[in-house]
Amino acid sequence: MLSWFGRSEQRTKPTFRSARDVVSDVSELNSLEGLATVTDALTSLTANPKMLLQDRFDEIHLLDSAGQPRLVDLIKEYLATARHKKARESELWGGAYRYLQELYQAYLFCLQRYEADPLGSMRFKLTLPIALGRALRALRLRLKWALLRYTIPEQRIWVEMAGLYTFALENGVAENEVPLYPGRPITVREEFVKGLMVAASSNDTLQPPELDLATRLVDHFAKHFVIAEAPFEGCTHWIDMHNPGPPVRTSRAPPEGASARYIGAGQALGELAAVEAQFAYSGAMPPELVYYDDQDDQVLLKVIKHLALDWAGKTQARKDERRKVTSRVTVVPGLPEIFRALDFAVNDSLDFTDQPTAESWIVEDASEGGYGAVIPSVAGDWVEVGSLIGIEGASIRDWGIGVIRRVNRLDGNQQRVGVQRLGSGAQLVTLEQKSPRADAKSTERAVSEPAVLITRDPESQEQVELIVRSGMFTNLERTEMLLDDRKFRLKPTKIVERSARAERVSFQVLESD
Repeated sequence: MLSWFGRSEQRTKPTFRSARDVVSDVSELNSLEGLATVTDALTSLTANPKMLLQDRFDEIHLLDSAGQPRLVDLIKEYLATARHKKARESELWGGAYRYLQELYQAYLFCLQRYEADPLGSMRFKLTLPIALGRALRALRLRLKWALLRYTIPEQRIWVEMAGLYTFALENGVAENEVPLYPGRPITVREEFVKGLMVAASSNDTLQPPELDLATRLVDHFAKHFVIAEAPFEGCTHWIDMHNPGPPVRTSRAPPEGASARYIGAGQALGELAAVEAQFAYSGAMPPELVYYDDQDDQVLLKVIKHLALDWAGKTQARKDERRKVTSRVTVVPGLPEIFRALDFAVNDSLDFTDQPTAESWIVEDASEGGYGAVIPSVAGDWVEVGSLIGIEGASIRDWGIGVIRRVNRLDGNQQRVGVQRLGSGAQLVTLEQKSPRADAKSTERAVSEPAVLITRDPESQEQVELIVRSGMFTNLERTEMLLDDRKFRLKPTKIVERSARAERVSFQVLESD
């Protein structure tokens, strides 16, 4: 059954070298170059059929051991900044993904050889569950890297994951606890369910560092997950083993004749609740959940809350019904560009072409709360969940402010994004704070900053919302808003949303003149 799995394209075969020679050379290279060298060695090994099966596995093991720490280095760099040069992002992503492809192919070749002649490979039989688990792990990490780039995972990943798990069941090794890598022993069943739970965790709403933490939490709590042939209390998704694809929510029943397997978080939900309670009590995460030296525990707590909702089947649906439309909008990224666009709109309301960073997006559906749009891949070097954007309609010259909440990449180098619209409009205003001069008797000096008002008709409102630069004022108590020739005295009530570069703040309108 495994004979038809594997790569579908032909690749140039590198010169074969022993794993020990490769590992020795890799120590002198940086992580990206070293991983590329290991990848080439795996390719040449898979293309070399003249090797005993156990010897082949031992070679792969050495190369795998050399590749894993370099793969960790790549993901750390990939997640270190929200913005890479496109070429560097492609190098990091492509280097990691190619390595995982070749690692999977190498382990799959071993499994195919064993399937073809199990009696001639008796020594390898003891290693069978390890090879299966590592092949599944390589597929799961390919899934993770696809999600990190907000691209739709290859369909073959689901087919091959289901095939490997079925092969493990047929060979009676799905429940064997084995040390895939240093750490806790794990079963093939657990490794299979990990991949399903990663895909079932609404990752398109998470930023890349959050998604990374989500996959690590899936890995940590995998022993508690449940997979069964019949629905059970707490199951949230199913997969058809005869026609595999991404996990489907149980709100939709499997088709007639499907070989469905149902999955759920099981006791992992209780474990997440226990972590939340411990953090609320002590203010610190358990040591086993500290994955990075500079880890922000508040970000991890946010991910834990996200997973708790998702694994309980309580992920929030959209508040507003979306309607099909086809229109084009102009988009500018980030608060500085929004300031510039609004200022230009005030001074020249007929010409909006003076925006070097502006992009043209196609809106496919809309609601009172936001948009769904297809965007060109050229935007992919900055578009991510949480990005603040300015939006102007092509037919109605009216700027609005939005936040990207979902991102999925499509075939043909395009991306589909979900944008939440903030407020009902966008007007450039000035915020002023007056403070006594240190070297004067009673005069006051004004500190002013631009901001974006996203509430229409502030004269008739008791509360207004503004987008301001993050950390603009340490104290907003004495704030005045200047809009055209009007002045409003404001009192902050709460920070509605915060990012590294901007804050959405709610103010009470005390008086206006």
